[in-house]
Amino acid sequence: MLAAVKETLPVADPEVSGPATAVLPAGSPVRAPDLPAPTGDPAGAQTAADLERLMYLGRMVSAVSHELGNRLTSVLGFAELAAQTSNPETAPRLLAKMNTYAENLRVLVESLSGFSSSRLAAREDCDPGVLARQVVELAGCTAKASGVRVVFHRKGDLPRVRVVVGEVRLGLFMCLDAMVRDLAATGVRDAHLLAEVRKAPHGGVQVIFRPSDSCNGVETISTVLARAGRILATQGVDTMVKSEKGVSELLAEFSCEVCVAGP
Repeated sequence: MLAAVKETLPVADPEVSGPATAVLPAGSPVRAPDLPAPTGDPAGAQTAADLERLMYLGRMVSAVSHELGNRLTSVLGFAELAAQTSNPETAPRLLAKMNTYAENLRVLVESLSGFSSSRLAAREDCDPGVLARQVVELAGCTAKASGVRVVFHRKGDLPRVRVVVGEVRLGLFMCLDAMVRDLAATGVRDAHLLAEVRKAPHGGVQVIFRPSDSCNGVETISTVLARAGRILATQGVDTMVKSEKGVSELLAEFSCEVCVAGP
């Protein structure tokens, strides 16, 4: 259990990581409650779990396909402007924007590659920071439509982890997506959610999701977090929830056992 979590948060602009430090109250985090043991036909329970996975995969694919179209349109627009400009100073700026959008497109496409059949079965070494960023990119596509900004921050060097990429990505997406939707339902202006990945004090890797306001749909969100927690637990990732009048923080921690040699 973690007694306290020290966090680096953005101060004025939620899209820029700031130096201010906030300290959470001491005390054991509250774990997301387990679902009641399934009764009846085990095959029926498995079918329900598979349907839920398909639902979240569908949400990701739908959001990503829409976002890919938007970003591709931007790249083509910048390319057209660059071809027409005669200003030697304007062209480099347009090309730089094209490169930025192209990199975002690459990340989105790579984010979906973890759900191929081969990568849903085999463990592989990966950078947890890149994995977390890809989840943020995926959730950010759905969050944008809800008026919620998702801000990513990577803190320092991280050890690599050996996991089934698709399973971890799905579990983290379920957590982040549920928090984003609940945060959007509060109607708070300028709602945003910080996603930070950092090395744990005892050697693992922590991924922290912290909304600007507590998520109040406790029963619904707790159910989703519990299901996601079960998926992540199979990959050596422990999930813990900080509750203060709703979900105020979720911490997913890769255990030392799944960490491999890193920087």
